[in-house]
Amino acid sequence: MNPGTESRPQVTLILPVYNEEGSIRDVILESQKVLGEKDEIIVVDDGSTDGTAREVKTTPARLVSHDRNRGKGVALRTGISQARGDLIVVMDADGQDDPNEILKLLDAQRKNDADFVNGSRFLGTLSRGAISRVNRLGTYGVDFILNKILGIKITDSQAGFRCFKADRIRELDLRSDWYDVETETVIKAHKKRFKIVEIPVSRERREHGRSGHKKIKFALRFFGLLYRVYVKKES
Repeated sequence: MNPGTESRPQVTLILPVYNEEGSIRDVILESQKVLGEKDEIIVVDDGSTDGTAREVKTTPARLVSHDRNRGKGVALRTGISQARGDLIVVMDADGQDDPNEILKLLDAQRKNDADFVNGSRFLGTLSRGAISRVNRLGTYGVDFILNKILGIKITDSQAGFRCFKADRIRELDLRSDWYDVETETVIKAHKKRFKIVEIPVSRERREHGRSGHKKIKFALRFFGLLYRVYVKKES
């Protein structure tokens, strides 16, 4: 158990995962080292077809399984619905995020009484090959549009490493099924007047598997999201 965890709120770490055999077990075990006995790790297996679920079952994490691949947004909503913690940390399960930096997010939340702490890869350290040039440019473009529309300054709207007050993230009524859930979270958190803090985090090169992020589909979903929120006035 990590010393000093007894005095802070309970934390739920949510790991949405799809076909991450080879990385998920290490991510869970490394995360467990920085969490406390009262904290929990929930792995939402989004219809994996490899040995992901088998690896999770060899760890103390709680496994919740989808019968088919339904998307990161759905997996995130499933995890939130199951979470018992006062604080929710969301982290990618591919081994690119550093579990030790969970403590950085929690510390920033505590010091700022933040509703939402965003772990920015672009404020921190990006290892060679941690993000493709196309994905980097795409994120810059999305950030530029969001900053103009919302009047904020965010450096990594597509971050997958985040911390929330559990009661506040449940206010957002997230509806995106896929990776556009990252953008939806930023937009709706701003509309709900969340206190948002960004901190630097590191990002490593992926060692196993490959990303399921489809660029063209993401772009279509991004503009569809803007239409839903700003034209149809989705709450």
